Amino acid sequence: MFPRLAQFGMLTIPTQGACIALGLMLALLLAARTARMLSLDADRVWNLSFLAAVSFILGGRVMLILTHWRDYAAYPSLLLVVSAHSPALLIGSTAVALAACAISLWMHPLPLLRILDALAAPLALGYGFACIGAFAAGAEYGTPTTVPWAVRFHSGYASLWSGTPQNIPLHPVQLYQAAFELLLCGFLLWLLKKDHSDGEIAGAWLFLGGVSRFVFEFYRGGRGTEFLDATQIIALLMIAAGSILYLDRKRPTSAVNQTDAL
Repeated sequence: MFPRLAQFGMLTIPTQGACIALGLMLALLLAARTARMLSLDADRVWNLSFLAAVSFILGGRVMLILTHWRDYAAYPSLLLVVSAHSPALLIGSTAVALAACAISLWMHPLPLLRILDALAAPLALGYGFACIGAFAAGAEYGTPTTVPWAVRFHSGYASLWSGTPQNIPLHPVQLYQAAFELLLCGFLLWLLKKDHSDGEIAGAWLFLGGVSRFVFEFYRGGRGTEFLDATQIIALLMIAAGSILYLDRKRPTSAVNQTDAL
């Protein structure tokens, strides 16, 4: 829709990159706040969050280079602006980020479940802005539809890189996901203020985030003929992990303390 936020001569500021950068900055600020809400060292949580974000982005860039090296060899500047919706890229980026965080936590231990609780809402916030950026770039486009709020993309760049259909009414699935993630962020912040056990917030984020990815994937274009694609399988794993974590930690903190006292 709006792939370029601004252009100064040869310098172009992509809207998607700007949205991702803004989401990252807001997520880091929120992480410092949620850390204080959970009596964690805000500086250490900030550092861990920044490490996770940078390693996730770098992991994604590396995967993109490996899978589209001819394009990057011809147009190196694409490395700064292009992203893609792919389970392989998601897995690669996540693996790099998890490895970096695991090393950091091994060197400087922190309570893992409480850290995950602190990062749940910031992750939802950051992903929400990333989805807005994807919409602006025409990436991760939706399926054809006749609903009144359908959108049409006209960017040749989106067509070239993401295979986005041109001038065809599509579901704005990126905005569906963005709206859900921002609402989820608010819900998780509300849960943080309630009585909860360590890991319960993270479990809610995994479960609800997995459900949204599973459902919205049916409205995303470029799917294969299989009923469940790789993204939905990952979503089902998120739902399972979130259910186990949430239900296992559902006992109120007061009940846990009473049990420990006995």
